[in-house]
Amino acid sequence: MRGISDRIKWSDAAGYREVPNLIKKFDVLVLPSRTTKIWMEQFGRVLIEAMAVGVPFPVLEAMASGTPVITSNTSSLKEIAEGAAILVDPNNSEELADAMLKLNENEYLRGELSKKGLERVKQFNAQTAAEQVLNIYKQRG
Repeated sequence: MRGISDRIKWSDAAGYREVPNLIKKFDVLVLPSRTTKIWMEQFGRVLIEAMAVGVPFPVLEAMASGTPVITSNTSSLKEIAEGAAILVDPNNSEELADAMLKLNENEYLRGELSKKGLERVKQFNAQTAAEQVLNIYKQRG
């Protein structure tokens, strides 16, 4: 893959408690995901609802660790990573490779995505979820 395949490390499944330390070792989290007819990613209107149906926690965990993220420009991934990650077409391997090279070569961009990710992840907490639930109840009267 354009001269970087020897620098890509694939990670096996890790226990929940291992994830934070594992992500801190990453230079970047790459999480491409394809939406298909069989599997539709759902973010939902409320974080609490979304926690049960497909919120990509690795993206949030990486952002909380200050790790830059490359992910798909599909539903929940796009919503969660909004403005704080490089979004790519999951069906375009060239675009994915270009994004990885871009981050590898651009230290400033890595730093910016790290900062933006740390800010973005603050929007996904219990207080925000409670406010969203309250707003829905208010809207429904």
